[in-house]
Amino acid sequence: MPDFLGLYLGVGCWGSEFSGDVVDGVSVGNELSVDEDTGLHIYAALEHPIPVIPNTRVARTGIEDSGTGTLSSNFTFEGQNFTAGQ
Repeated sequence: MPDFLGLYLGVGCWGSEFSGDVVDGVSVGNELSVDEDTGLHIYAALEHPIPVIPNTRVARTGIEDSGTGTLSSNFTFEGQNFTAGQ
């Protein structure tokens, strides 16, 4: 437990890459063109010496990806039908 007041701030960046199949034969990268993305992570934390009050940390990470592609085969995903050429 700290014996003083502490405030911590941080920012970070991370890269993501999706791979695999949505269903057999429909690739996330090749068919749907979901590419790599970079996300931002920020946080703030407060630490104090008062034992009955908890220390606090708040963080946020942004995740957003999209892609556009043309299907080469028919498939069904979560009850919705998709046809080749969509």
